[in-house]
Amino acid sequence: MFTMILLGLLLSALGQTIALSALPTTMGDLGGSGHPSWIRDTAKS
Repeated sequence: MFTMILLGLLLSALGQTIALSALPTTMGDLGGSGHPSWIRDTAKS
């Protein structure tokens, strides 16, 4: 049971890392302006 919880946390962190590293490229492809502020703030951190 504990192993499954740790695996879920690992996959969640990995997915977030991939999404955050791809976010600046995606924003650039979409024009970069006019996006909600939480996307800009997330990409900076």
